[in-house]
Amino acid sequence: MNINNDYIGEGFIHIGKITSAAGIKGEVKAFLYSGNSRNIREGITLYTKENNQKKEYTVENVRDQNRVFVIKLEGIDDRNASEGMRNIPLFISESDLQKLPEGTHYVKDMIGMKVFDRKSNKVIGKIVNVLQETPQSIYIIEGKEAKEILIPSVDEFVKKIDMEKNIMEVELIDGFIN
Repeated sequence: MNINNDYIGEGFIHIGKITSAAGIKGEVKAFLYSGNSRNIREGITLYTKENNQKKEYTVENVRDQNRVFVIKLEGIDDRNASEGMRNIPLFISESDLQKLPEGTHYVKDMIGMKVFDRKSNKVIGKIVNVLQETPQSIYIIEGKEAKEILIPSVDEFVKKIDMEKNIMEVELIDGFIN
């Protein structure tokens, strides 16, 4: 985790980043790691880290344009202001997160989860991160001797996620882990 850009304090979740300005009225385009805007809604507060300072903005409006999210932030009222926000990370208060549908999980709840391979009948490591800027999420597993294992989040590999036991069961093909 890059502390300078990806962390603003306990209780805040890094949900994406501003990618560019949109139009002339101060709107910004944002890439959201989850691929949806369920947590960003009118009236909610988004947080940024600008020049090593935490700033907060109230969302005036948000719309989805093919997985590119256009957000109007209070106080950002023209193209010049929105251009200055390019590549700024976005955060949300953990208390503002929406409840997820059955069978889906927040990344923050999966970090540290043990990964058990059914074929070898062994724990192969623990989840240290989840890449979400890909067609399907990819679990980053820290294996033995800090070896990194990448497992796509597809039904062929991920068989069960048990949040209560804090374990993900996988079935990997032969040779997946050397």
